[in-house]
Amino acid sequence: MIGEDLIFIGHVDLAGQFRGKSVPATEWNTRERDGVGWPPANAYLTAFGEIAPCPEGSRGDLLVVPDSGRVVRIDFEDGSAPEHFALGGLQNLDGTPWIGCARAFARAMLARLERDHGLHLAGAFEHEFVLTTHAATANGAFNLQTQRREAGFARALVRALRIAGVAPDTFIPEYAPAQFEITNGVATGIAIADDAAILREVTRATAARCGHHATFTPVMRPGGIGNGVHLHLSLRTRDGAPATHDPARPAGLSVIAERFFEGVRRALPALVALTAGSAISYERLQPGRWSAAFSNLATQDREAGLRVCPLRTRPDSDPARAFNVELRAADATASPHLVLGAIVAAGLDGLDRALASPGRFDGDCATAAPQTLARAGIERFPVDLPSALDRLAADPVLTAALPPYLLANYLAVKRHEWAGASALEPEARFARYALAY
Repeated sequence: MIGEDLIFIGHVDLAGQFRGKSVPATEWNTRERDGVGWPPANAYLTAFGEIAPCPEGSRGDLLVVPDSGRVVRIDFEDGSAPEHFALGGLQNLDGTPWIGCARAFARAMLARLERDHGLHLAGAFEHEFVLTTHAATANGAFNLQTQRREAGFARALVRALRIAGVAPDTFIPEYAPAQFEITNGVATGIAIADDAAILREVTRATAARCGHHATFTPVMRPGGIGNGVHLHLSLRTRDGAPATHDPARPAGLSVIAERFFEGVRRALPALVALTAGSAISYERLQPGRWSAAFSNLATQDREAGLRVCPLRTRPDSDPARAFNVELRAADATASPHLVLGAIVAAGLDGLDRALASPGRFDGDCATAAPQTLARAGIERFPVDLPSALDRLAADPVLTAALPPYLLANYLAVKRHEWAGASALEPEARFARYALAY
């Protein structure tokens, strides 16, 4: 069949969806500079493709302008059309960043981290997803037999990510039936979020080529095991030297790392509105779910809000470079750029105010006495999306950092999404999110 190569020029919106327009590849030289037209109302799309109440209505014009360094073209060599897209951000017609662009917000926070504190952020997202067409077996968790059955998909995915310029790290047959995990390699700055966005689309594309459907929905069904997104982060100096680890200090955190992650820890009860932004996300954020439900920092605890990851102790290892802290209270309904920007904003508050940590809490938060948690400054996360949105709207750190338009835009989208999702019966609600993600 005849055909012409198209390039999809898009951005990740506030619902974590990759939206944009396709143009003929022959127009790339022009579109790389000028982008494609985009109405402000499209920034109010929920996860389900409905436009929330928007102040601009039908008025106004923006541009989705691609980043020439984040162009993906993958020929799967199976007779299908190549996967060809470019990731970018939202701009005004004069080329300045739009106030509602999450990618521009993340860039601004990262720039302030370098300007005010001489630091860069390094990190990687790890994503869990379900292949809904995979015939699960009773003993499939972490099992080579499971991976062997999907060897073609796994091999194609790792290769496709490498072609896309995203370094793959690990691929795992995960705990839940038909669940897998793919992890990004370490990136720096805005590439941390860009790589996460690209990974999601490449995973979906590869699954489709292999006869599968991949979904990153937070939970497949009521009471089911969740699909998390975990974000590993560390600080580096301007010259790239590791700046997170100090073996002589509590939890192994350097002074600046303690301050940065204490800012993040204190913001977590409000931050989850951005990191876990769907009506079903809070099904995961409960005690005993191997997720996170409290704003504690702990070592080697996979239910901690912030987990200080283990270090190799071999003589030939470099612990300072490998040392990182993992944020576990996130899922793929979130915009990775908005999440990255908000985390940096919270970390900047910790650095600016030289916040001291109350120390790690390695106990079980779910069974600890309330006064014990209070002394450690640990809070239970909001139990549903409306509560999380209210907490975000009242948080002084995040509301000061987020551009007012972007914050109002996010709250409007998510409150509208909640109204529609909560009106559905539980099974229908979970099924709708599974299709959306």
